[in-house]
Amino acid sequence: MQKVKRLAKFGIAVLLVVGLWAISQLGQAIFVRPDNLNTQFVPEDAAITLSLDGNKLLKEGFEGVILKAQDNTSIKLLLDRFRSKDGKGNLGVNFNSTIIYFLVEHNGHYLRGTLFNLIDPAAFSKTFGAKESNQYQGYATKDKVGLLLEDTKMSIEKEELNLLAEKILSSKSSEVDDNEGIIQISTTPDFLQGAYQASTNIAVDFEEEALTCLGDLSFAIPFNSHNYKKLKPEGLHLTTQMIPQIIHDSLAAFLRTTIPEIRSISVNYRRAEMIEQSGLAIVPDFDALIQFGDTIHFRRVVKELEAAGKISDLSTESFVYENRTFYYTSHTPELLYIGQHKPTHIQDGDSKELFRLNGELGALTQVDGNGIMHKLLGLLAIYSSGKEFTQSTEGIDLSIILNNPSSAKVSGRIMFDPKKAPSNEILRFLINGKLL
Repeated sequence: MQKVKRLAKFGIAVLLVVGLWAISQLGQAIFVRPDNLNTQFVPEDAAITLSLDGNKLLKEGFEGVILKAQDNTSIKLLLDRFRSKDGKGNLGVNFNSTIIYFLVEHNGHYLRGTLFNLIDPAAFSKTFGAKESNQYQGYATKDKVGLLLEDTKMSIEKEELNLLAEKILSSKSSEVDDNEGIIQISTTPDFLQGAYQASTNIAVDFEEEALTCLGDLSFAIPFNSHNYKKLKPEGLHLTTQMIPQIIHDSLAAFLRTTIPEIRSISVNYRRAEMIEQSGLAIVPDFDALIQFGDTIHFRRVVKELEAAGKISDLSTESFVYENRTFYYTSHTPELLYIGQHKPTHIQDGDSKELFRLNGELGALTQVDGNGIMHKLLGLLAIYSSGKEFTQSTEGIDLSIILNNPSSAKVSGRIMFDPKKAPSNEILRFLINGKLL
């Protein structure tokens, strides 16, 4: 009997070794790196380029979805997503190669392009040239390269977009370099004009329990960093000296007044609440420390907000907004605190730290409420998939550190639950959120 058991164990071990060898050989056969002919057709004037290494992604996905997560639902989602409308499952695209997304300006707004390597140009043309396909999406093919071109403002129709796509494929440009990570992102100074005219080059990659990014920013205009104050990190924490103009303008519009230059913002964010009473209001649970370049007369601002009926119960240190109490104080004429908690633990910031985001990503998708709109929110694909994704993470730490006035280093990690595979969770988020 013991001999039979030993023989059975030995037989299982042999089968396991053979099975692993077969999977390894299959993986090597499937994931042979193809020629990426599409890399030579990225427009020279593309404002942003995102290069997705399908070969690396499929390898990671094979390990994450099949071997680690063993998630049959993800496999079904992936197959369903890339099955053509006629059910034959042939888009003509080689997904085991580099896919390149780009934005290029045309008549004052951006066109979004996607460059594919093709295994069946006729199938690609049949799918995306059909009359019932998106009327604001054009396409073109050249040899074994396919291009989809979409108008982000839906003002240019298919026929004109087809001509523009053909024009892009009619001239070769300098080739995009091979990805350093699974995703490579680069932008021009013009694209980030509102954010200090910085060009970027960032690689995104997978580790066993994390998604990582590493890269650099190059400033066309030297960055003028400052000494600043910040909050002790809690919840999801953001501290930044990089303030896009839209943030400044939005705050000025909310306060209904002009405000000085914003030099830094430090925020602890915990959750949001949907309040449905006389109307719908979304009230964030946050604390913020804002440093201006000049004196901010906030007491005068809140008096005007009270007179306009935007807030109530105004005192020298608090006010009520949508039945929630907010505290405020000016530590110095240029430094304003506002939040749902009284200010504590204010620290000195590092002038070289231009940006820091760390803490719990789950705060972004924690929205409390019990009304009809809150229930409808839960039905939105992007929200429900985002919530599922953030719940699979254990934290984020993303930073931009100044090397010198002309350049900065970007580095970051999203940490995942050890029981989760990062590639699997991102795949589920992209497909369930209808982003892929």
